[in-house]
Amino acid sequence: MSALSPNQILITNEGNQCVEEYNLDTGEMSPFAAACNGAAGNSHTGNRINDVSMHDPVGVLYDGGQKVYVSIHVKRKILSIDTTTDQSSVLLTTSSSPRLLGHGLNSDIVYITLNNGFAAIKDGSLEYIIGTSGQSTGKTVGDISTTRMWYPLGFVEVDNGTWIVADMENNR
Repeated sequence: MSALSPNQILITNEGNQCVEEYNLDTGEMSPFAAACNGAAGNSHTGNRINDVSMHDPVGVLYDGGQKVYVSIHVKRKILSIDTTTDQSSVLLTTSSSPRLLGHGLNSDIVYITLNNGFAAIKDGSLEYIIGTSGQSTGKTVGDISTTRMWYPLGFVEVDNGTWIVADMENNR
């Protein structure tokens, strides 16, 4: 989930294969990205409602400006939606399934959990903070550049550059 405005929330809906917008004032849901018809698809460019189809959207983030980012789990893509033009494009394709999107204390950087780690999206590519780009499960802990993660479920920056990342497989 991500707040689009004080009275509008964006919610991923895996069952209907879309991102929906919930209006807190009216209590109504409406499609924000993709048609919300339950049909899984692989069209990620064009008009955010008419042209885009998704397969398991799991994360959404509004950057506070004009971009909304959506992580597509099955197709391993991060979409970028321009709210001023209503156009969607693929920001990047990942080697591991993307999950949650969010900001740290530096809100100019978008952070993401993947099946195998935690990364920052910088200049259209991933910069791993914890974990590696290879999909490997394990319980190795120690140096963050070689630590293996499997399904990190949440993250928070507690100090400038100090992160807490919850990892399901490692129970940490």
